[in-house]
Amino acid sequence: MVARSSSSFPLSSVSSMSLLALTIWGIWKARNAWIFEGMKEPPILIWNSILKEFEEFQYITTANTMSMRTTSVQMRWSPPPLNSIKINCDASFEISRKFAGIAIVAQNSYRVIIDGINTRVPASSTLVYECLALRLGSHLIERHD
Repeated sequence: MVARSSSSFPLSSVSSMSLLALTIWGIWKARNAWIFEGMKEPPILIWNSILKEFEEFQYITTANTMSMRTTSVQMRWSPPPLNSIKINCDASFEISRKFAGIAIVAQNSYRVIIDGINTRVPASSTLVYECLALRLGSHLIERHD
């Protein structure tokens, strides 16, 4: 397979950070697949997968920016199925200080809070702190396995 060149799309500083975050994420996923599942993928395939995800991300964010309208959407929490646990992750970002507050809550189907974690972490972008929130959520899941 031939690697695609990143010069086929222009990169702004936001795009560069997004590509960096997706690259780190792709390497981390490949590492975990190798360690935990014994699936060793050639680096060129990992890179091509990262570029594909980046191109999809660029397309979606561009399409969403063009079609954004001011609308009000109400969302309600819904409980998980019986005998299941639902994990909710959220984060808030303090731009001036480059820190994010992350909170994770685990609830059962009866809306009882079973566990939770919160922390403050250094973060440079929304993508970083959202990934950190998911990572912290995975640690909470590990505690209950």
